[in-house]
Amino acid sequence: MIARAFLLSLFLICLGPAAPAQQLPAGPEVEAQLDEAAAAGNAGRYADAMAIYRPLADAGHPRAQYNMGLFYANGFGVPVSKETALAWFLKAAAQGEANGLYHVALYHDQGLGTPQAPAVALDYYKRAGDAGHAQAAYNAAQLLLTGDGVQANETEGAQYLMMAADAEEASARALLGAGWIHEKGIGVTPNISTASHYYAKAYEAGLPYARDFIYGLYRASSERAAAAFEAGDPVTGMTVLDELCSLTVFKACYHAGTYRLRGTYGVTRDAQKAMEDLRLPCTHKLDGACTYLAEAVIFAPGPFRADDVKLAADRYRQGCEAGDQALCYNLAYMKYYSRFDMDDYEGAKKLLAQACFHNGYQKACGPFTDMFNAEGRAMGWIGEPTEKKKSIWSAIDNALAPLADAMVGYSQIVSSGGYSTSYGDYTPPTSSYNQVSQSNAYRDNLQFNEMISRIETYGTATNCSSGNPYC
Repeated sequence: MIARAFLLSLFLICLGPAAPAQQLPAGPEVEAQLDEAAAAGNAGRYADAMAIYRPLADAGHPRAQYNMGLFYANGFGVPVSKETALAWFLKAAAQGEANGLYHVALYHDQGLGTPQAPAVALDYYKRAGDAGHAQAAYNAAQLLLTGDGVQANETEGAQYLMMAADAEEASARALLGAGWIHEKGIGVTPNISTASHYYAKAYEAGLPYARDFIYGLYRASSERAAAAFEAGDPVTGMTVLDELCSLTVFKACYHAGTYRLRGTYGVTRDAQKAMEDLRLPCTHKLDGACTYLAEAVIFAPGPFRADDVKLAADRYRQGCEAGDQALCYNLAYMKYYSRFDMDDYEGAKKLLAQACFHNGYQKACGPFTDMFNAEGRAMGWIGEPTEKKKSIWSAIDNALAPLADAMVGYSQIVSSGGYSTSYGDYTPPTSSYNQVSQSNAYRDNLQFNEMISRIETYGTATNCSSGNPYC
């Protein structure tokens, strides 16, 4: 059962101006008379207004009957009489007049001119709500949700509350209540987005503390997502994060993106979706978001937005210029592959060569060698190795690899760029990679370093050993 104190604060019955009456068809002359009576009443000429209303009410016109009830309820030119007012409201209600139905409900609800009767009040509130009276629908929801003198029914109560919240002139409290039931799942399926929508509308309608409900919703939902991940339920956790992200909760977008990028907590890896998740927190400068967005660009298959590619390339270029060879490698990757639309083959080759031979970043050596060998064979600089030569190289490689590793220090190389060392396989541009032994590679690399400053002239050096694939 919902806490009564909270709901009573949400569903406070208002005695303000009633909603416009739903009128039965009337002729132009009668409508003109009713308008004249309303103008007289608003001007304080109650006797003149009563002189018009009474005969029309006696003749059975529901709008006139309702207004007669208002005059006796408020003492407009007549003695106050709740009993007489109720009698006139009942006459209007009998003809389905929405305001008449509402006031009959209100009088039975509050015990005005009749003993208090919540069940009777609920019946009239529902009938008025069904006829389009928003306040009546709201009050019906109060009774049904709290069970105040009637049988509680959360499903039906939620239906009437939504009638009130979706009315053209919905009250701020009805909007707040609609947000509450959707946050807590009272009579409806819980939905973060819907709850946030109604809380925001309540705030816009002039209820300042509705913002506190929004913040509370986001906090509680974030905690629910964290609990789901800890319990081994990534589906629920990601569903909640995605809902929060759709509401521009930047940290939720950030966590959803990083989890998808890395496959954290059992989440299926999806770099393309991670890229979309991380864009908003990056735009709003959330710490680390742009770094992860750049990483997502590397992994994602595309298509890409031009600003995402530019962001990633700029970050890798800056890191490369600062000496981080892992980021030089990533920039080369982007320059090489056509899906990034950078189309800079020579730039990619130069970055890989510098990372490998000038800075000892081993991961760049294989892709560069593939590119160089493919280019060399195409230009006639390098012949295809025979099967016998491949076998000899393989044997030498197995025997001398540990010594070569010690000489060159390859086994000690790690990236200074932490997060960037785990980038996926750099797909070689050719499958015919020369399996040169590491001992030979050490000698060849030293010779290659002498001419690295003129990468564009690969193959022209004259001081290389016979068979050096780099020259």
